[in-house]
Amino acid sequence: GVGGGIVRDMLVNVKPYVFTKHVYAVASLIGSVLYYLILRYTDYGDIGSFAALFFVVILRLLAARYHWELPKIKNR
Repeated sequence: GVGGGIVRDMLVNVKPYVFTKHVYAVASLIGSVLYYLILRYTDYGDIGSFAALFFVVILRLLAARYHWELPKIKNR
């Protein structure tokens, strides 16, 4: 999903959304780790995929609702 969003933004000549300060790729990364951990330590692959999907969607909705932003790196 993140890669597709980058390609889309590049095709329409705008700064890719993933490179902004919003919680976007981080939510996908956390969801991927969650899915991996569920698969690794349980036998619930189907439930793990739905749990990871649910977690990512809820995290993105909360980030949008409460205007969560990632910290910026300052160049010195």
